[in-house]
Amino acid sequence: MPLISLPFLFLFLPASLVFHFFAARLGERLRLCALIAISFSFCALWDIRAAAVLAGSVAVNYGIGRLLEQAREDGRKVLSNSFLATGVIFNLGVLAMFRYGDLIATAVDSLADTGFDAGKILMPLGVLVFSCDQIAYLVDLHRGKNGRPDILRYAAFVTFFPRLIAGPLLRYGQIKDQWTSRAPDAEDFAVGLTTFAIGLAKVILLADLVAPIAATVFSAAGSAERIEFFAGWTGLLAFACQIYFDLSGYADMAIGLGRCFGLKLPTNFRSPYRTTNIADFWLTWNITLSDFLRDYVYRPLGKSPHSLPRGLSFIAAMVLGGLWYGTSPMLIAWALLHAGFILFYRIWRGARRHFDGLSSFADFRFVRLLSIALTFMVVTLSWVLFRSPDADAAINMFAALSGRNGAFLPFDYAVFLGPFAEFLQAAGIDFVPADGGLLLRAWASILLCLVVIFALPNTESLLSSYRPLLVDKRPAIRKIFVLRWSLSPIWSVAIGVLAFVCLVCLNSVNPLLHWRL
Repeated sequence: MPLISLPFLFLFLPASLVFHFFAARLGERLRLCALIAISFSFCALWDIRAAAVLAGSVAVNYGIGRLLEQAREDGRKVLSNSFLATGVIFNLGVLAMFRYGDLIATAVDSLADTGFDAGKILMPLGVLVFSCDQIAYLVDLHRGKNGRPDILRYAAFVTFFPRLIAGPLLRYGQIKDQWTSRAPDAEDFAVGLTTFAIGLAKVILLADLVAPIAATVFSAAGSAERIEFFAGWTGLLAFACQIYFDLSGYADMAIGLGRCFGLKLPTNFRSPYRTTNIADFWLTWNITLSDFLRDYVYRPLGKSPHSLPRGLSFIAAMVLGGLWYGTSPMLIAWALLHAGFILFYRIWRGARRHFDGLSSFADFRFVRLLSIALTFMVVTLSWVLFRSPDADAAINMFAALSGRNGAFLPFDYAVFLGPFAEFLQAAGIDFVPADGGLLLRAWASILLCLVVIFALPNTESLLSSYRPLLVDKRPAIRKIFVLRWSLSPIWSVAIGVLAFVCLVCLNSVNPLLHWRL
């Protein structure tokens, strides 16, 4: 059952909130049982087989965790390591079978000509999220963190349904002390529903607004059509806006639902397009995934007895970050490109430390704005690899962006521009019969998205007075002006109108980009 659907919004969600609210007032264990029942019902309504896979994964990982903890307490390090390895291999096997089974089957079939139909492999809801969560849990348990939870706490942690679609990833230590808190109150519902409504608006009103623009251009690129300069940049900027609002919108919805159930989840996006360098971009983009890759891939690979060189362990972590989004080889190319960007930035940062003038120069406001623009442009150009279905489509897009396929504007614009049109023609821009209104509407949509991205506060900042998230020590991104949500009639009406508009536009929402294959 999708989060953005009338049955979920008007039937499943209200019934779940009421059921959980009264169960939470009767004690912790009934609250846990209610959350588990709600989460498995959500999965079963999506696909009963997905609920079975989730239940099996929870049972196996909990059993391995108990054995691992007992071996660690007894000082049997070899046995504890063996249980950890078993758990990690099990979760990676589940991922390989269900998430990447099509990729593996296709590769095997191309080598052995087995005729296997990869399309028959089930894709359980949230398999990537709950597998990564449980790997982190077992590793933390092996490191002596968290202690040994009972089965109800563990199952509620793994199965909490709002996160299963698109995260954020969660560690048991971040939530273990929240089960005993009181039942959600009026403030929790107000903050949670406001956060959910903002996420809903990001997906329906913004991501969906520019999604057709990006789809049209990238589809043409994949069909080997010649795309001119302005069309290429229109499609690329539309996609840059789409992917941000799509992913951050679903994260906001999950975080908002978590608050409605009395739980605070970690932030996952913190204005990544406003960062001044590529390293900070990855500290604010899909934060829980970046943290997972750092703590459970990059650092272990770089510090193990048979550790890889730091550069190779970093590249391995980045490649896995690319595979998080799907199975296309272009996603690996995208991840490797970002790895190169970050390594180049680290070299530049190291060299800059030897020149005091450069460090002070970077503090000027103009230089900061230029750094934000440059980082945004680099990240946006890299989305070509992420979005393109193959290398030929990516090459076609880059040819368009560089102007190799020419640059054209509608005839209508020549009349409006007057003498300036001759200057544009001298610069190589031709005027052709085309729908000028279509291009204007596309750029109006993109500009609206860019204003929201760069001028308005993010969800975390907007609701900061009510601490909507788990505490995070990262510095907040600077804002152009301060805007704060509060429990007031004006804000209630504003959020109510926003939610109503979202419901009116509900039928036009696009499929979740995050889990495209």
